[in-house]
Amino acid sequence: MVAWFARLSDQLVLLEELSLHDVVITVRWVEDCVRSHIAAPESPGGMGATFPTHRGRELAALVRSDHHWFGASLAELTGLREVVERDDHGGHRQALGQYGRLLSAALARHRRDEAELERLRDARSSRPLRNPN
Repeated sequence: MVAWFARLSDQLVLLEELSLHDVVITVRWVEDCVRSHIAAPESPGGMGATFPTHRGRELAALVRSDHHWFGASLAELTGLREVVERDDHGGHRQALGQYGRLLSAALARHRRDEAELERLRDARSSRPLRNPN
C-alpha cells in the first residue's frame, strides 16, 4: 500500500493524467488502511512488549509516537483530498501529491521500524531456556 501510494503521489506531483475518481478512491483507501493500522489494539512489532535493549525501547516509543501523529497526518491528507474533490486543478493535485510523498516516506520508515521490532521480539522469544539445575 505504501509503495503504491508513493507512486500515486509522484504521479499527482507530475500532473500525470489520472481520473478524479481514481485519485479519490485511492486516497480514501490509504486513509482507511492507516486508520485501521493505528486503531489496532496491538500493531505488528510487539509495541506492548517491553524490550531489554535500548534500541528496542527506542523503537517501541517511536512506533507508539507515530501512531499518535498519523492521526493528525490523516486529517491533513483528508483535507487536501477534499480540496481536490471540490476544485480539481493541477495546483491542488500537486499539493495532495507532495503531502502524499511526505506521508509515504513516514509510513515506509514506520513499517521498517515495526519490522525491526518484530525481529527483536522474535529474537528475544527464541532464546534458549535456562537450566535451573
